Amino acid sequence: MRTAHVLALVTVLVTVLATACAGPASGGEPLPVGELARFAEEVQPHLTRDCASGGCHGRAERPYALFAPGQYRRDAARTHLDEPLDAIELEANARRTAAFAIGVAPHDALVVRKPLALRRGGVWHGGGEVWTDPDDQGCAALIAWLASAEVPRDAAVLGGDGGVP
Repeated sequence: MRTAHVLALVTVLVTVLATACAGPASGGEPLPVGELARFAEEVQPHLTRDCASGGCHGRAERPYALFAPGQYRRDAARTHLDEPLDAIELEANARRTAAFAIGVAPHDALVVRKPLALRRGGVWHGGGEVWTDPDDQGCAALIAWLASAEVPRDAAVLGGDGGVP
C-alpha cells in the first residue's frame, strides 16, 4: 500500500514538473479544468489566502506558482495591485492545480495532501499544515473541484504542457 502511494506521488510529481517546465504545447489538448467560474468562486479564494503569498507559491520560480491579487501577476506592473485575476491568470491557476490530480483520485492529489495535517493523511510541506482536516473548507472545496474538473486519471493521456502558460 505504501509503495503504491509513493509510486503514485512520484508519477504525479514527475508529470507536474514536466507540465510546469515543458514550454509550449505542440498540438496536445489542454488539461481539462472544469468550470472556471466554480474554481474562481470556491477554490481560488483559499489558494489566495493560504498558498499564494510571496514567501510561498506566489513566485514565478516555484514549480506550483500561483497568481493572486496583490501578489504574483503575469504583468509585473500589476504585482502589488489588489485587483481581480484576469482570465489567463485564473485559467493558469486552475490548470496548475488540476495537474496535481493527473493519475490519482482527487483526495490523493499532492496539492491536497501537502498542506493537509500529517495526522490526517498529509505529507511534509515546507509551508506547514494549512488544513487540519480534509473537511476544512478550503481542502473540501479543492477536493470537490478536482473531482468535477475531469482531470485524466491516466497520466499518459497528457502531452506537451497541458496548456499551462
